This record gives sequence, C-alpha cells and structure tokens, in this order.
Amino acid sequence: MLDDQRQFLYRMNILGLDYGEKHVGVALAEGPLAAPLTTLNTETAIEQLKPIVTKYNIEKIIIGDCPEDFLQNLFAPALDV
Repeated sequence: MLDDQRQFLYRMNILGLDYGEKHVGVALAEGPLAAPLTTLNTETAIEQLKPIVTKYNIEKIIIGDCPEDFLQNLFAPALDV
C-alpha cells in the first residue's frame, strides 16, 4: 500500500510555500524531490501564485507554518479551496 501512495505522489505536481513576513518562498516538486522555484512578495503572493498554479498544473499545495489569518484570509479564498 505504501508503494501505491508513493507512486501516486510521484505523479503529482506539488507546490510548497514557506511563509515569511516579507517574502513567500515557493518550491516545486514534479516528482519525489522539490526544488526552489521563486520567492514572492508576501503582500502580493496571491496574485502571483495563480499563474504558477496554472502553469505547472499544481494538484496539491503544502504550506509551512504561517499565521492563521494569512492562511484563512488570503490563501483559501483566493485559491478557491
């Protein structure tokens, strides 16, 4: 069963976000390993993320530790999740 889960994840494009007060780090995993993609200005991250999600056909987003209001008020409504 674990091998099935690994194979599923290897086929997904996953975006990793690392919140910072000034910048949001963005990493892309197109298989088992993630690599840095870019950094975004925290205040405008939402507008900048939408084209990245579309361009790379992102299926899952993993967000590191961040303030609850940043997650709830910005990411969830803006990304329709």
